[in-house]
Amino acid sequence: MDKLLDSLFEVSSKLLPFFGCLVLIFLIALMHKIIMFLHDIKFTMGKVNGTIDQVNGTIDNLQEPIQTVVNISRSADKVNTATNKAVGDAIKFISENFNAFLDWLKEFFEKVSKKQETKAAEVVEETEEVVGGSDNE
Repeated sequence: MDKLLDSLFEVSSKLLPFFGCLVLIFLIALMHKIIMFLHDIKFTMGKVNGTIDQVNGTIDNLQEPIQTVVNISRSADKVNTATNKAVGDAIKFISENFNAFLDWLKEFFEKVSKKQETKAAEVVEETEEVVGGSDNE
């Protein structure tokens, strides 16, 4: 058993530095990859910052047209509100004064009817005069 332990000690004392070097090489390679990854992140973030600055500039340029659209929308809303109020007031006025409106319409059509009757009577008289006058000749 002592021989086994002695031989294991000899093998491990020879292999331990070798495995230590392998671990150090692996750690160096890992550190190199991490450094390269961080460098790539820095480069990518630089590109992203440029893109974000460009987008911010575009958004700033769009603020004025957007404000114009908002103002037009508000104006359209005001026109809609005023139109609704005017139509509502007109309907209210007509409903409150409907009988007076009907009386006015009746008077109007009676006047029109009387004028038409008067004109018709004049036309009949003129026709009779013309017809009566041609019989005498």
